[in-house]
Amino acid sequence: MSLQPILLASTGRAGSSLAMKILSSHPQIVVRSLFPYETRSFQYYYIASQQQEKKIDFLPLNFLNAEYVPCQGNDRKSLDWQHQYHGYCIADNGYELTSNYYNHLANIENKNNPIYFAEKAIGLSLLTQIAESFPTSKIIFLKRDPRDTFLSIKSFNQKRQFVSFGEEAGDEILMRNLIIFYKRSQELQDSLGKRAIGLQYERAIESPQDTIECLLHNLELDSSHNLVETIVKESFADSKETIYHKTSSSTKDSVNRWQREMNESWISLVEQFQKDLENIGY
Repeated sequence: MSLQPILLASTGRAGSSLAMKILSSHPQIVVRSLFPYETRSFQYYYIASQQQEKKIDFLPLNFLNAEYVPCQGNDRKSLDWQHQYHGYCIADNGYELTSNYYNHLANIENKNNPIYFAEKAIGLSLLTQIAESFPTSKIIFLKRDPRDTFLSIKSFNQKRQFVSFGEEAGDEILMRNLIIFYKRSQELQDSLGKRAIGLQYERAIESPQDTIECLLHNLELDSSHNLVETIVKESFADSKETIYHKTSSSTKDSVNRWQREMNESWISLVEQFQKDLENIGY
């Protein structure tokens, strides 16, 4: 069977893992359900085809300074599947390999009648190319208040004692880049029409039932009340991995955390971007 792509566009620490958990809970969407959902086989094979890789070796591929790997390193079932395709001729066969992989995952994930597969995207450049190459693809644009995202990035980096997600460039550049991402996302979203779906983190937290129902309706999938209730329950259930991933005491407290947690220096910083924040809806 030929499954259609869903790509999730977001910044880091904007709720992408929660969004993927929501998608993975629907019976007609195939997602490799290993937290934090970093499987990018479709994007990996697409890049390999574009770079005219002759044979697949599953080593990391670089595209515009972002590194892509086909699956998470702890995913034994995917790694075993890949082993049989080592040395496979990738030229012009990227989507065939993607289709084989996600049909394999459909069996692993007990999805009997899937329509879509879903992956997190990295940035917007590759996303734009894929959207042009695959007219039936759907793009979900996840948006979160950049001030809350800023704090989540800094808190998570401090928690794991490792600086990433753009904080290494400094606070001002970090905030600027978050806002630039959302501006460009809005432009791309507008250009894609009905293929683009907006998803706001704050609304998902405050009104999960309505938000998920609307998301599934836009994907033209079953959005019945009982199914949505089940998805909400599964998506917001905590696990050892999700608890470690959090930097707020609760998902509710993650909304508007900037009003409680920003120091004077950070408040002064974000005031420089007030007009930009208003232009993107905050």
